[in-house]
Amino acid sequence: MAKKALIYGISGQDGYYAAKLLQSKGYEVHGISHSKPALLPDVGFTQADLAGGERAYLEPLHNFAPDEIYYLAGINSHQKVIENPTLAFRVNALAPISIMQEISSNAPKARFFHASSAYIFEAKPGRVNEETAPLPNSAYGISKLSSHLMTRQFRKEGLFACNGILF
Repeated sequence: MAKKALIYGISGQDGYYAAKLLQSKGYEVHGISHSKPALLPDVGFTQADLAGGERAYLEPLHNFAPDEIYYLAGINSHQKVIENPTLAFRVNALAPISIMQEISSNAPKARFFHASSAYIFEAKPGRVNEETAPLPNSAYGISKLSSHLMTRQFRKEGLFACNGILF
């Protein structure tokens, strides 16, 4: 039986490439986004507003029963974050936290990947690695750091959850 992957943010660049890679490895892929990805006809799709009610974006977890969940969604336009930091926090922090809580309660064997960001670190010259202390200097960075830290916490509590810091 093929493994199942659920990708939040499938209509974005990272979601597209993740879906193609997982399909090439034999996964059954289902995606969630605000808009349907035109270039992925063989992928199941649920349209959902990640800033809206939890039910819309948690229901596919139950219906699809994935082995792996990839949270690649996010509001990353600095202008949109400045204009509506509450919306950015809902999508970038609260939605992935709600998803991890749901996985922890109802699908504890599923694996969760969270796309973090280099913006959790202070913007200054030099190399950054996982040992660098986080110090975001934007609302976007703060929202991503919140979900980054909660991903670590869920991992400490036994959920297979990990961050990937995208540069």
